[in-house]
Amino acid sequence: MYTSVDNRANDIRGIKGYTAMSVFCIVFSTVYEYFSHGVYSPFMIGLCLFPLILGVVPMILRRRVGLKPASLMNRTIRMWGIITLTVASCLTGVFAIYGTVSAFTIYFWIMGALLMITSIVAYLKEV
Repeated sequence: MYTSVDNRANDIRGIKGYTAMSVFCIVFSTVYEYFSHGVYSPFMIGLCLFPLILGVVPMILRRRVGLKPASLMNRTIRMWGIITLTVASCLTGVFAIYGTVSAFTIYFWIMGALLMITSIVAYLKEV
Protein backbone atom coordinates (compact mmCIF):
# COMPACT_ATOMS: atom_id res chain seq x y z
CA MET A 1 0.00 0.00 0.00
CA TYR A 2 2.71 2.51 0.92
CA THR A 3 4.58 1.87 -2.32
CA SER A 4 1.51 2.48 -4.49
CA VAL A 5 0.73 5.71 -2.64
CA ASP A 6 4.36 6.80 -3.04
CA ASN A 7 4.30 5.93 -6.78
CA ARG A 8 1.06 7.85 -7.23
CA ALA A 9 2.58 10.92 -5.54
CA ASN A 10 5.69 10.65 -7.76
CA ASP A 11 3.53 10.41 -10.87
CA ILE A 12 1.40 13.40 -9.92
CA ARG A 13 4.53 15.42 -9.08
CA GLY A 14 6.09 14.43 -12.42
CA ILE A 15 2.98 15.29 -14.42
CA LYS A 16 2.73 18.67 -12.70
CA GLY A 17 6.44 19.34 -13.27
CA TYR A 18 6.40 18.50 -16.97
CA THR A 19 3.16 20.47 -17.43
CA ALA A 20 4.77 23.48 -15.73
CA MET A 21 7.80 23.08 -17.99
CA SER A 22 5.52 23.02 -21.06
CA VAL A 23 3.68 26.15 -19.92
CA PHE A 24 7.00 27.94 -19.27
CA CYS A 25 8.19 26.96 -22.77
CA ILE A 26 4.96 28.30 -24.30
CA VAL A 27 5.36 31.63 -22.49
CA PHE A 28 9.08 31.86 -23.26
CA SER A 29 8.70 31.10 -26.98
CA THR A 30 5.73 33.46 -27.30
CA VAL A 31 7.59 36.34 -25.68
CA TYR A 32 10.79 35.60 -27.62
CA GLU A 33 8.99 35.49 -30.96
CA TYR A 34 7.03 38.64 -30.11
CA PHE A 35 10.31 40.54 -29.91
CA SER A 36 11.88 38.80 -32.92
CA HIS A 37 10.51 41.33 -35.44
CA GLY A 38 8.32 38.87 -37.33
CA VAL A 39 10.92 36.11 -37.66
CA TYR A 40 9.66 32.71 -36.55
CA SER A 41 11.25 29.33 -36.03
CA PRO A 42 9.51 25.94 -35.90
CA PHE A 43 11.94 24.97 -33.14
CA MET A 44 10.64 27.79 -30.95
CA ILE A 45 7.01 27.14 -31.86
CA GLY A 46 7.38 23.45 -30.95
CA LEU A 47 9.49 24.10 -27.86
CA CYS A 48 6.71 23.04 -25.48
CA LEU A 49 6.16 19.71 -27.23
CA PHE A 50 9.24 17.99 -25.77
CA PRO A 51 8.14 18.10 -22.12
CA LEU A 52 4.53 17.54 -23.12
CA ILE A 53 4.96 14.56 -25.46
CA LEU A 54 8.01 12.97 -23.78
CA GLY A 55 7.06 13.79 -20.18
CA VAL A 56 3.33 14.18 -19.55
CA VAL A 57 1.89 11.80 -22.14
CA PRO A 58 4.00 8.73 -21.22
CA MET A 59 3.30 9.18 -17.51
CA ILE A 60 -0.44 9.39 -18.10
CA LEU A 61 -0.41 6.42 -20.50
CA ARG A 62 1.68 4.33 -18.10
CA ARG A 63 -0.82 4.99 -15.31
CA ARG A 64 -3.81 4.21 -17.55
CA VAL A 65 -2.31 0.95 -18.82
CA GLY A 66 -1.07 0.01 -15.35
CA LEU A 67 2.59 -0.56 -16.12
CA LYS A 68 5.24 -0.67 -13.43
CA PRO A 69 6.71 2.74 -12.51
CA ALA A 70 10.29 3.46 -13.51
CA SER A 71 13.11 3.54 -11.00
CA LEU A 72 14.50 6.81 -9.68
CA MET A 73 17.60 6.51 -11.87
CA ASN A 74 15.48 5.89 -14.96
CA ARG A 75 13.21 8.86 -14.21
CA THR A 76 16.27 11.07 -13.71
CA ILE A 77 17.83 9.99 -17.02
CA ARG A 78 14.53 10.62 -18.83
CA MET A 79 14.17 14.02 -17.15
CA TRP A 80 17.64 15.11 -18.28
CA GLY A 81 16.94 13.77 -21.78
CA ILE A 82 13.79 15.90 -21.99
CA ILE A 83 15.62 18.95 -20.64
CA THR A 84 18.49 18.45 -23.10
CA LEU A 85 16.13 18.13 -26.09
CA THR A 86 14.19 21.19 -24.94
CA VAL A 87 17.38 23.25 -24.66
CA ALA A 88 18.49 21.96 -28.08
CA SER A 89 15.21 23.11 -29.60
CA CYS A 90 15.45 26.48 -27.86
CA LEU A 91 19.03 27.11 -28.99
CA THR A 92 18.30 25.98 -32.55
CA GLY A 93 15.29 28.31 -32.62
CA VAL A 94 17.25 31.24 -31.18
CA PHE A 95 20.02 30.78 -33.73
CA ALA A 96 17.48 30.45 -36.56
CA ILE A 97 15.73 33.65 -35.51
CA TYR A 98 19.07 35.41 -35.19
CA GLY A 99 19.90 34.28 -38.73
CA THR A 100 22.89 32.06 -38.01
CA VAL A 101 23.72 28.46 -37.17
CA SER A 102 25.94 26.83 -34.60
CA ALA A 103 27.86 23.60 -34.99
CA PHE A 104 27.40 22.85 -31.29
CA THR A 105 23.61 22.42 -31.23
CA ILE A 106 23.93 19.00 -32.87
CA TYR A 107 25.64 17.75 -29.71
CA PHE A 108 22.58 18.71 -27.67
CA TRP A 109 20.32 16.77 -30.05
CA ILE A 110 22.60 13.73 -29.96
CA MET A 111 22.97 13.72 -26.17
CA GLY A 112 19.24 14.23 -25.66
CA ALA A 113 18.45 11.34 -28.00
CA LEU A 114 21.03 9.11 -26.29
CA LEU A 115 19.60 9.91 -22.86
CA MET A 116 16.07 9.10 -24.04
CA ILE A 117 17.20 5.83 -25.66
CA THR A 118 19.08 4.91 -22.48
CA SER A 119 15.96 5.59 -20.43
CA ILE A 120 13.78 3.45 -22.70
CA VAL A 121 16.23 0.55 -22.71
CA ALA A 122 16.66 0.73 -18.93
CA TYR A 123 12.89 0.75 -18.41
CA LEU A 124 12.42 -2.27 -20.68
CA LYS A 125 15.04 -4.15 -18.65
CA GLU A 126 13.21 -3.21 -15.42
CA VAL A 127 9.85 -4.50 -16.63
